[in-house]
Amino acid sequence: MGKPLPIKLYETLLNLLNMYTYKDEEVLVLEAVANAIDAKAKKIDITFEQGKNYGYITFHNDGTPMNKQDFENYHTVSLSSKTKGEGIGFAGVGAKIFLASPEGGEIVTITGRDSHNFLASVMYRQGRDVEYDTSSDSISKIIGKKKINHKYGTSYIVRLSLKAYQSLKEKITPILQFWFNYAIMSKQIDLTVDRTKVKAWEPGGDRFQKTIIWKKQKINCYFWISKEEIPEDQRHITYSVFGKRIKNESVDYAYQIKGDKNNKVFCLADVSVLAKWLNSNKEDFQRNSPTGNLRSAIKAEFYRFLDEHGLLQKTINKLSSNVVVNELTRAIDRALQSKELRFLSLYSNPQMRLTVVADDEGDITISPVEGSQKGKGTMGRSGKGGGTDIGGEDEGSGVAQDEDDGDVGRTKEQKSRGLSIIVEDFPKDPREGWVDPDNKAVVYNSSHSFNQMFSEKNTFDYNLARVVISSLIKFRNEQVQMDARTTLELFEKVLHSVWK
Repeated sequence: MGKPLPIKLYETLLNLLNMYTYKDEEVLVLEAVANAIDAKAKKIDITFEQGKNYGYITFHNDGTPMNKQDFENYHTVSLSSKTKGEGIGFAGVGAKIFLASPEGGEIVTITGRDSHNFLASVMYRQGRDVEYDTSSDSISKIIGKKKINHKYGTSYIVRLSLKAYQSLKEKITPILQFWFNYAIMSKQIDLTVDRTKVKAWEPGGDRFQKTIIWKKQKINCYFWISKEEIPEDQRHITYSVFGKRIKNESVDYAYQIKGDKNNKVFCLADVSVLAKWLNSNKEDFQRNSPTGNLRSAIKAEFYRFLDEHGLLQKTINKLSSNVVVNELTRAIDRALQSKELRFLSLYSNPQMRLTVVADDEGDITISPVEGSQKGKGTMGRSGKGGGTDIGGEDEGSGVAQDEDDGDVGRTKEQKSRGLSIIVEDFPKDPREGWVDPDNKAVVYNSSHSFNQMFSEKNTFDYNLARVVISSLIKFRNEQVQMDARTTLELFEKVLHSVWK
């Protein structure tokens, strides 16, 4: 009979804390508020109190108090009563990781209906050990002589170093606005700091509300056209899950946004439907079809919003040198016809373009037949743009799926146009190239300092191929996560196939 593997609790908590890219006390705030939101709290009161050697911050939420079983689970690291996808938390760690911080080391928790019906505990770090005591009849056993009038819900009283206390007290409001702006703006949660209500952060300008329908789900978004420059970590699109900020990203069509408006527009999107695909640190999503497809849908809606308000430059004014790249694009086209590489093409997924049809008797049947792609170049863009095309028509049939991922019937062929390569000057953009999904094009930034070194035809064609292939792989990696080895091998395979 084997023995359980030993675990170093302090080291484990410290490793989990180090997964985050923000200060320890900021992680404490976002975890404490996220726990309250998961408990269906409507109000969170945050208060500060300074002692002689330490400072204390208290988070009280009016969410459903923990019962005895929940409270027992709460003190077991990596054991949670939460279901992944139904809230922000799921790992069974939460604010407990702050016990490993040199800025903390003690958390008192009180949960219950009032001062007579409660459960209480203190968790603390003793050297490199983490321990706890509990009580269900006397708060004084946990907190000593300090008087606390507990009210319905749950309170976390966290000890801080004086340095962390002062820093957090000064910055707590912008921290809450940064992480929970959607929850505040949509009135999902009411936050107060020392009895002062926290308001949502909004720049001066115009705000618009939009709803996107995705797989029968309503995705609520706020769009802004600001009069002032938006901070870089908030501009373009910020994704929120159950009110908490998850990540921010710039759009690939930023080069089309007119003038300085590129830095003055942004979208705040509620993508709570993606909660079950959150990473462990809850600062990003797993890379898969649902997360990639919904983010693409939001980017497309943001594009339409910008277009409706006349903020997009539709024509390319600065044409780069007239380069003939037909040979190259045909080579890339041939490479992307193979079953192994076809998924890199923006038009190569037959299942995304299948149409359900009935047979002669009106019945919907299932007839899975492998699709194929044949190369027939077609112009992907019209007008100015220095574009050439790869790709062509897709043909074949297969099993179609409905929005709930169920098989619904036989399918018939649909055709698509080709992919464009746009060679243009974008001196302010730091990227060599990128995929513009709205125009189904790869943009080659000819003004990039590295790209400018390749002016001769042979070297230009090689570098163009490198940038196009890299851009396609980066784009697909948003939906199909690949490790470093797989990514490099895929790049080499496409490049070797093209550069014969």
